[in-house]
Amino acid sequence: MLEKRSYRAELQAGERLIGYAVLWDVESVDMGGWRERIAPDAFVWSDVRALWQHDPRYVLGRLSTGTLEIESDKRGLRVSITPPDATWARDVIESVRRGDVDQMSFAFRVLEDKWDKMVRTVMRAELVEVSIVTFPAYEVTSVQVAQRSRLEIMRKRIRLMEVI
Repeated sequence: MLEKRSYRAELQAGERLIGYAVLWDVESVDMGGWRERIAPDAFVWSDVRALWQHDPRYVLGRLSTGTLEIESDKRGLRVSITPPDATWARDVIESVRRGDVDQMSFAFRVLEDKWDKMVRTVMRAELVEVSIVTFPAYEVTSVQVAQRSRLEIMRKRIRLMEVI
């Protein structure tokens, strides 16, 4: 007789992923003989997505739905992602929780840049997506699992009820 055992882990209420997808004025890894840096407040954005490993099949959050929040501060672009309750998203959270994956990346369209020898500085760009990744071009990025406070959860519910 075949016996099966399964356990469905669920996201804890209010669990999210937070971190810095971009840090200002920090050099990237060597990108084939040149490096890159992002000038402070270089990005403009509209409906950005948060992905797993830059893969559009795995959307962790989206700005227009409120499941992704982006804030530009003096360090860089800080993100907060409320992932879906899906098996693959729970796997992402567990990998981040364990510290196996702890960095981020981003995709963009350059609007203005300048070169100084072999370093490109992105002065203005359109942010398209942020991703939690295993191998980032900017090694100083970060991501971690965080628990939203009950107050934050209640504020979000009230905002949603005001829209409805």
